[in-house]
Amino acid sequence: MSRDDNVALTKTITDEEVWRAVKHISGFKAPGRDSFKAIFYHTYWSVIDNFVCMLKIVFKLTKSLMLTDLKLL
Repeated sequence: MSRDDNVALTKTITDEEVWRAVKHISGFKAPGRDSFKAIFYHTYWSVIDNFVCMLKIVFKLTKSLMLTDLKLL
């Protein structure tokens, strides 16, 4: 993998990028693991946006912790 590819894949995802991805999902697509269809996220984004965007931070921290644990093994 090139350095440019690595930089592109590891850059921080912005809240705007999360919203753009969410709004591009067809509203009535089959539900994911949480059983909510995309229309739920489209409708209530102004209420849940902070929580959803905080999940990306938690995921990144968890991923970092998991990678650290694997390096310790």
